[in-house]
Amino acid sequence: MSESKTRRFTRRQALVASTQLLAVGVGASILSACGGAPAAAPTAPPKAAGGTTPAPAGEAKPTTAPAAAEKPSAGAVTIQWITPAGVGLERDFYTSFKDDFMKRNPNIKVEVSYEGWDDYFIKIATIFAGGAIPDVNHLHLSIVQDYGTRGVMRNMFEYLDRDKVARDMYFKPLIFQMSDYKSHTKLWAVPKDSATYCIYYNKDLFDKAGVPYPKPDWTFEDFREKAKLLTVDKNGNRADSAKFDRTQIGQWGFQWIDPLPSGDSMNQLTWDWVGPWFNDDFTKANFDKPEYVEFVQFFADMRCKDRSIPAAGDALGQGDPWRNQLTAMVINHHQGVFFYNADKKTFKFDVVYTPRGKGGQWSCSACSGYGVPVKAKYPDQGWDLVKFLTSDEKQCEIVKAKRWGSATVNCEKNLIPDDGNPPSFRQVLVDPMYKAQGMPTDIKVEAKGLIFPPYQNDMKQIWKTEFDAVSNCGGVTAAEAAKKAQPQIQALLDKAARG
Repeated sequence: MSESKTRRFTRRQALVASTQLLAVGVGASILSACGGAPAAAPTAPPKAAGGTTPAPAGEAKPTTAPAAAEKPSAGAVTIQWITPAGVGLERDFYTSFKDDFMKRNPNIKVEVSYEGWDDYFIKIATIFAGGAIPDVNHLHLSIVQDYGTRGVMRNMFEYLDRDKVARDMYFKPLIFQMSDYKSHTKLWAVPKDSATYCIYYNKDLFDKAGVPYPKPDWTFEDFREKAKLLTVDKNGNRADSAKFDRTQIGQWGFQWIDPLPSGDSMNQLTWDWVGPWFNDDFTKANFDKPEYVEFVQFFADMRCKDRSIPAAGDALGQGDPWRNQLTAMVINHHQGVFFYNADKKTFKFDVVYTPRGKGGQWSCSACSGYGVPVKAKYPDQGWDLVKFLTSDEKQCEIVKAKRWGSATVNCEKNLIPDDGNPPSFRQVLVDPMYKAQGMPTDIKVEAKGLIFPPYQNDMKQIWKTEFDAVSNCGGVTAAEAAKKAQPQIQALLDKAARG
């Protein structure tokens, strides 16, 4: 049987590995069992006699006819790459990148496994537990600390430095968030994309309701008041009208998103409100501190008291609420523009920074990256692929599609809409990254790299258990939920600190 077949992760292996996971306990704890010894430093490329790097064998010779596909050399290897990728544009890009890489590196064959986003986070843990270790894998920032700090991933700084790839070709907040949270001396994955967050607002709905557009330095009080005035019942009555029917709402001011730090975007609002959920070294959690309790209660009250945010069952089956003009505002990154255009929407809109609070006014950067596992069979060839995928050449190519932000500084300009819509796109979604890089801008808002702590998935389960009744108007206050959640979260931080 060929090597590629023996190393491919099949559905049967997934089932076996899943059984193993159930036997030892699902979650981040499984990772400590598959970490192995610390990664060895990357090896230097092999040298031929005379000290030069040999050219790959078997390259096609020049010809006047259309060039045939280059054949792998006798010493070719097959590497495995696993990544989430949506059907269509995303997979098309990655497939073209893979094919281009193999054409340029005829001694390396790449077999890629595309996974659905909803399945990937479970499957990657299953794969590592089952032993079918890839040579390159995708890591989202929400799980990168779990995998890196437990010895599963190699230190990519060693590869960057070996091949003289400048660290500052990538945005500083991205390198910060993908490196180890304790010392930032080890890079678990090389950034492959980027995103910063803001508030999208529908100008047509603002105009119809007679509500002024948000200003760049608006406050949370401004935000809540505008959300109320943009909430309208099915008879056209605004929420400030005595005739407003709370049971028959047809338009809401803001689109609901979990206020807890389970995802990228609401972390930004928390920073604005008061500051991060955790201290800098992730040894203390702030969930039961009054300012953080007030933050969660603020959004619960917008949903349950003001009714300016749809409840869980509202607007179901009607597509994206903001793009279909059921909500006047939403927090999102640059993908909001991409999907607005893809859906051929025509209403007027713009973007604005998230509101200013006691914590200031920030832009949250988020990303995914590619790394090489400690137990990869072909780590150097895996690095070659990572370096190719995260190069300026490929970053600029994919960012031109306007769907994914750039990990590299040189290519972020390709994200700016060609038609200039929305008008504030560059100022709100691009310039904060440039400011974080130390580049000249005329804005005050700077991008910060978001880091998720180890045991993030365990924490998400705690938040769901303790705070669901708060978010879903179940008669529980944020203070009551926080009192139960805080010691559980702190116990996980203590466990991570001991590790």
